Amino acid sequence: MLKFFRLMVPVALLRRGPQDLPYSQSLCTTALVIAFVLSLMASALAQESLSATGGRFIVAMLFYALSVTLLLALYQLPNRLLQTLTAGFGVAAVFGVVDILLLLAQLGGLSESVRITGLLMLVAWSLLVDGHILSAALDIRLIAGCTLAIAIFVPQIALIAAISSGGAAN
Repeated sequence: MLKFFRLMVPVALLRRGPQDLPYSQSLCTTALVIAFVLSLMASALAQESLSATGGRFIVAMLFYALSVTLLLALYQLPNRLLQTLTAGFGVAAVFGVVDILLLLAQLGGLSESVRITGLLMLVAWSLLVDGHILSAALDIRLIAGCTLAIAIFVPQIALIAAISSGGAAN
């Protein structure tokens, strides 16, 4: 586990890119599973529905994977898919740890507004990191990568919100 985070934290800190990660299906799967488990742990700490959290996670990761696959196909760089997804899922795991730490701090007395501010900062950093990953994978400037990250994030959130509100109406 420590070895995994030693690979992923430098990506989350913009010190490495997807090209620096091993080309490994098992590492990509491990990153996805760790991110999923951490998401469920955060949900349990926040006393939210585990099934709803799991569903949102699956939708978000599928949307991300399909978006990255499409972008790499458009740029004619499909051979970079595995490492790019590994980086994206791995960074999601790193940010999952930060989310859990913020939840634990709130349970320990940190005000909810401070936690929400921390989460907003985490989202902003996440978009920068996703932009960094995309810019390295697509050989484009960071600003273009960040623009693409936002272009993936906004409909991803809208889709999750639509699914979540549709499920709540039933």
